[in-house]
Amino acid sequence: MKTWIAKYVSGCAICQQNKNLTHQSRIPLYHITTLEDTLPFQQVTMDLIMGLPNVKGKDAILTIVDHGCSRAAVFLPCSITIMGPRIAALYLKHLSMVQPPEEGYHR
Repeated sequence: MKTWIAKYVSGCAICQQNKNLTHQSRIPLYHITTLEDTLPFQQVTMDLIMGLPNVKGKDAILTIVDHGCSRAAVFLPCSITIMGPRIAALYLKHLSMVQPPEEGYHR
């Protein structure tokens, strides 16, 4: 009987329209495009990994991924209360050696 029902439902247009989809289609990942002459760490993405146990006052990890030529990733310990200025300070402290300064930029 199970086979008969499966054949009936697969051949019935109304049954197909009302059938519940059990497998949702996945949204495709967004591909980050870069120029061919992009320097290392010129185009990056950042994210926070949170919910980690507290070790020496750090309970999160700031991830910085280069989407240019190197495809490298840097993982920096931080706290979940980190805000924009502190993220910028971490970025400059750990990645200013990697990325050459732009023209006209002076420290």
